[in-house]
Amino acid sequence: MKRIVFGLAIAIMAVTQLQADVFINELRISQPSTDTDNFIELAGDPNESLAGMTLLTVSGEFEPGLIEFAYDLDSFLIPTDGFFLAHQTDVNADLVTGDDYFGSPTNFLLVRDFTGAVSDDIDTDNDGVADTTPWSSVVDGVFLFDGDANPDFAYGGSTPVGPDGNFAPAHVFRFENSTGGWNIGSFSDLGNDTPGFANVPEPGAVAFTLLTIGGLLVRRRK
Repeated sequence: MKRIVFGLAIAIMAVTQLQADVFINELRISQPSTDTDNFIELAGDPNESLAGMTLLTVSGEFEPGLIEFAYDLDSFLIPTDGFFLAHQTDVNADLVTGDDYFGSPTNFLLVRDFTGAVSDDIDTDNDGVADTTPWSSVVDGVFLFDGDANPDFAYGGSTPVGPDGNFAPAHVFRFENSTGGWNIGSFSDLGNDTPGFANVPEPGAVAFTLLTIGGLLVRRRK
C-alpha cells in the first residue's frame, strides 16, 4: 500500500502553506489529442502582489526532482477578480507560458525567493528526499501522481492528489476556492474547466481533503 513518510523540515513548509494568502487553485496538465489548454490558476486577494514568488514544476517520476519549468511572478499582481491565470496558449491570460506539462506525475510549487534554475535537480540520488531547496519557503504545493508501478515522489510539502485510474489527474481544482479540498476533474471534458474564474464542483468529481503536515514520499503498492 502507499506510504507517506513525515519529516519535520517539510512539516514547517506545510505550516507555511496554511498561513499563505495565495493558493494554487486549479490545474490542467493533459487533454485528448494535442495539448493546447494546460494552465495553472492561482487564487488570492485582489491586487495582491506576487513579488518574490516563483511558480515551479518539479518532476515526480521520470526524472525525480528535476525542475522542468519556472515562472518568475515578481512583477505580477493578483487581478481584481482574485484569480491569476498562467495558460499555455490563451493570449488573454495573465501569463502565456507556451508549455506542455506532459500529463506525468508532477509537483506544482509556489515558492518565495527562488535561487535555482530550470534543469536543476533537487534530488540527485532519486530517493524522494530533496537534497537542495533553492527557495526560502513554500507558499503552496500540489503533487499529481499516477497509479502505475513506478515510484512517485512529492517535494516541498505538496498535497498529493491522484491517481485517476492509472494516470495522473489531467484536471484538478479546489472547492471551495483557495482553501477547499482538491477535486479530480475530467480528462476528456474541458467544459467544466474554469481557468481565470471561480471553481464549481464537476459532476462525479472525487474530493480530496488531504491536509499534509510532512515530507511526502509516495510509493507504489507492491
